[in-house]
Amino acid sequence: AAVANSPWALLLCSAFLALSGSDARAGANFNLTTKAFSGGAPQNPMGGLVLVNKVLYGTTLGDSGNNTYGTVFKVNPNGSGYKVIHTFTTKTFRNGYGVMSADGHNPAAGLVSDANGQWLYGTTQYGGQRGNGTVFAVEVTDDGSDMDPQGNPTYTVLLFFDSPYGAGPSGRLTLSDDGTTLYGTTAAGAGIVFALGIFAQGTATAAPMAYGSPDYYSLSLAQGSTLRGDLLLTNGWLYGTASSGGANGYGSVFALSTP
Repeated sequence: AAVANSPWALLLCSAFLALSGSDARAGANFNLTTKAFSGGAPQNPMGGLVLVNKVLYGTTLGDSGNNTYGTVFKVNPNGSGYKVIHTFTTKTFRNGYGVMSADGHNPAAGLVSDANGQWLYGTTQYGGQRGNGTVFAVEVTDDGSDMDPQGNPTYTVLLFFDSPYGAGPSGRLTLSDDGTTLYGTTAAGAGIVFALGIFAQGTATAAPMAYGSPDYYSLSLAQGSTLRGDLLLTNGWLYGTASSGGANGYGSVFALSTP
């Protein structure tokens, strides 16, 4: 019923795109700096990086088999200054859904920054109150004005995923131009595109908060399912890909108007 009443309009593109081209810079010289990950908690980075105030930020997925559940880290472009600013821990609590990690675990996607360069937004595939993943915000300012009791940047969960708005987010979030809405997708179950309203973001005294449950659109199997990629927002439309489903069962490219 929620989908039937949704104001979102869906345009499904079932065509496949073929791109070709050449690079005239084949003879370019590159300088290489590296940060190598080893065993232990910070391992297996999978998402892309984001540059904020001349510092690179990213996530590591971790390895549940080795009891590592991922991190958020920063590093300078020259490879120096590496530091973990949040560790997704095995801290657990019990409720009707069993033992879950309170802050989520296994972030597979990269991060997106607010316009002020103070808060980064991301997702975890698993954990949270229902075990279906989270949307989170972590503070990246270094002046110590808003740190937790352990001296770490403030971390807050904005959303615990649960039916009907999907589970297992794995693509990078997309922030609206006015900074008030986060758009994303979930990979588990039906193809879900969600919109989470946020406020009080980017201030020195308050962490971001969600307006409530997200608005969402559920694609039918014929339109696409298993959404793992990032969304592109332009001119009021979200463009994305589904890795399965679609008219032929092999995925689709779709466009969805924002609410």
